[in-house]
Amino acid sequence: MKHLAACALAVLCLPACSGMPLAVAPVDPATAPALTRTEYPGASPGFDARSDDPTWNGGDQVLYALRLRKGDEVRRWLLRLDVVLGESLIARVEDSSEQKIELWENQTWTYRTTEHGESREHRVTSKMLPVGVVVSDANGHELTKSLVKLPAHLLGHGLLPAIDCALAGAAADGDGADRTDIRPVVEAILGTMSLLNVVQEDDALAQYFWQVVEKPSLWSVVTGLGVQATMTMPFEQSLPATRLPADLPPVDRAYVVPLRIDVNGSPALLADVVAVDARRPYALCGGMVAAVARHPSNPDVTFELQLLAARLGKEPPEAERADGSSVHSAATLQRQP
Repeated sequence: MKHLAACALAVLCLPACSGMPLAVAPVDPATAPALTRTEYPGASPGFDARSDDPTWNGGDQVLYALRLRKGDEVRRWLLRLDVVLGESLIARVEDSSEQKIELWENQTWTYRTTEHGESREHRVTSKMLPVGVVVSDANGHELTKSLVKLPAHLLGHGLLPAIDCALAGAAADGDGADRTDIRPVVEAILGTMSLLNVVQEDDALAQYFWQVVEKPSLWSVVTGLGVQATMTMPFEQSLPATRLPADLPPVDRAYVVPLRIDVNGSPALLADVVAVDARRPYALCGGMVAAVARHPSNPDVTFELQLLAARLGKEPPEAERADGSSVHSAATLQRQP
């Protein structure tokens, strides 16, 4: 049950822009957790101003505070994401001009829509960039370190375009038209799943994260021949946020989005996610600045997440040309004899 299945992606996305209601608990517009600095003495909070340059740079960073409550038991962690390498570098080949080197690989997902009764396949492609993941305790003592690849294009768009798409579809009030403009919703779900996978696959966090998830019954495992998990985000049920995490810089728009994970057809986890503009440095977290996940049948079990820092990486260092001018350069390559 460690991995979430994306096979039902199109089914989950279509209702979000067509106004079809999904059975997800209403969100709380004041859902932002109140994780204080004193709980995390090892953190270095701080937020850089937003940049209109969407290009990820090495050193772009976000820092989350995590807290698990299980009755009287409370556990805390820090989760830091760092872009290891930006989207490209300019290298100087020895005795030659500068050359641009692209560092990413692309990944493509497909989904289907129906237009005028005809099924069509669509593709979503994103650059996958290497990101370092460091999990520490609340005092900053490192517990685990790993390397993942995250979809820069998808996370850079964030959740707000999906919310706009879904609310526009709901406002149409079921006019009977086919809804095919769901790309923002598909991108948002894929981006959210990529971040959720960071938590559920980390050796230090996974065992605790899954304590918030309702395990499937033995009967559903037997009759379903295993475990199937799906994630639903009905963006049309989003509400403007009335509360944001402390110390977060002012934002023009913020919404709370419901999220639900089902395992073998039954609710396994319910969450409210707070989303803002995903321009850098918030691109690395898809603009998701807070979340509260709840066990569906045990209100004493919650998993909270709050953004403490978001910083921009440095531009590649400048190297001088022979004529004294400068060029952005990250490496000098020697020709092989």
